Amino acid sequence: MNDVDRLILEAWEKLGPKIMADPEELAKRLARRRRPVLTRPPRAWCLAIRASDRRITPAHWVISPEHAMDLNHPAHPYEPIEHEVIIRPHALRKYCRPVRTDSMGEEVNDVCKQLGVSNQTVLAARWAGRFTERFVKGLGGKHCRHPIPLIHSWTALDPGGTGHFAKPDQLWGTLWEFFADMIPDDFEQTVIRRPKFSTWGVGKRRVANGRMGESARGRGGARAPEDHVYREDVRCIGWRWVCPGCKKQVMKIYYPLAVTTLFDFLGYDPGRSDKAVCQSKKFLPYDADEMAAPPATFACAACHRVEWFTRTNARAWNQVVSHLTRGMLYGREVAAPQWYRRERKKARCRKLGRPAIKREAVLRRMSNGWTIEQIAREMLISTESVRWMMRFIFKQEGVKNRRELAAKLGWKHEQPLNEHEKLLARAVEREEAVLKLVLEGMGFKEIARRTGMKVGTAEHMASRVYRKQGVGRREGRRGLVKKLGVEVAGEHQGASK
Repeated sequence: MNDVDRLILEAWEKLGPKIMADPEELAKRLARRRRPVLTRPPRAWCLAIRASDRRITPAHWVISPEHAMDLNHPAHPYEPIEHEVIIRPHALRKYCRPVRTDSMGEEVNDVCKQLGVSNQTVLAARWAGRFTERFVKGLGGKHCRHPIPLIHSWTALDPGGTGHFAKPDQLWGTLWEFFADMIPDDFEQTVIRRPKFSTWGVGKRRVANGRMGESARGRGGARAPEDHVYREDVRCIGWRWVCPGCKKQVMKIYYPLAVTTLFDFLGYDPGRSDKAVCQSKKFLPYDADEMAAPPATFACAACHRVEWFTRTNARAWNQVVSHLTRGMLYGREVAAPQWYRRERKKARCRKLGRPAIKREAVLRRMSNGWTIEQIAREMLISTESVRWMMRFIFKQEGVKNRRELAAKLGWKHEQPLNEHEKLLARAVEREEAVLKLVLEGMGFKEIARRTGMKVGTAEHMASRVYRKQGVGRREGRRGLVKKLGVEVAGEHQGASK
């Protein structure tokens, strides 16, 4: 019994006799069992299975066909296919247990195998502060350039939990660790699992128009075709369950369990107590319908109408008390534990005067002449985050680019060009090369052959040169020669372009 159970029991011993002796008050509280606050199962009492769990293999799960995930099978080479997964208690009790890490720390790959996720998912949890880390150089005789990280979590990790494997709130107790044991031994359900396809490195508009050039590189992806035909630009990025109820593709399916309440501890329920129990307890006899048990099946959160819990609102404590007493007590009637606080997991308020540690780290690496890719790789953040911080620094210092910032702050290291500046520098080089060859009297075909450009690109560069020199569109090469005062020898000296 934890603090919450003890406080609820003390409140019921004080208020229970009065409630049971008043038929109107008892009927009022029993009617709460038909309201959404008690008919919707809380997320903390639901067993969840992720579709993309890498531990779902034919070794411990019944999969039909067994070769559905085999990429070397001749029936579907290089592509996983849709298959059926038969969920049974032995697999749930093996893979839905909480995961605990060694206090000395474990390697990242070992933790990923225990949780059934990729390294990128664990990396996001590391960024969020879910693990404590320490680095050991040459661990296990590994000759690596960088020290090997060992990570450890002081709390148990829920493989099907939300918020970086977070366990349910401690207000609900610790029975969530034994949800898999509460599943009946003869339980069996077949659920369809489909692969999720998406692009990788190709923009949405380029794919839609059938054009996939180098300029379309990026992490934006288009949707895969409905028939799931594998193409080189479409890759499998995970799995989705087909909900048995609504037939929609979801990432998780849930099995709601009946909440263990105060009356399970006391051995009777006021809503279904018989006359003998009432007489022994000196209560008025009252018969009411028992609370309906949640459906014993896996389905999506929308089909089960799962209700999430948060401490950010005033009804959080009332929600916990109502579920743990089956609606017989209100939250205002039970004293909250001293450690209970209404708080957010991620604070949304602004903290003025707080030092921007990451932004200062980016500024320090910029002063050393590092590129965006080098900064992102060193700080374990994305390149887009680095660009956003750089734009903020430019706005704060009142400059336009890195060179102006280096001149203002007196940096000694040479600053690299960004992508836009590289394109501009390349365009200037091409214009100078085209100008030189045009003044030598060469045609566009010869210019394209010497510079490695297409003929249309060479003509476009020549037009840019004419505009910069102030030459009219119809004057072309003749007007450029006349304005610069040079002589052109060759067969194209009289050409208009």
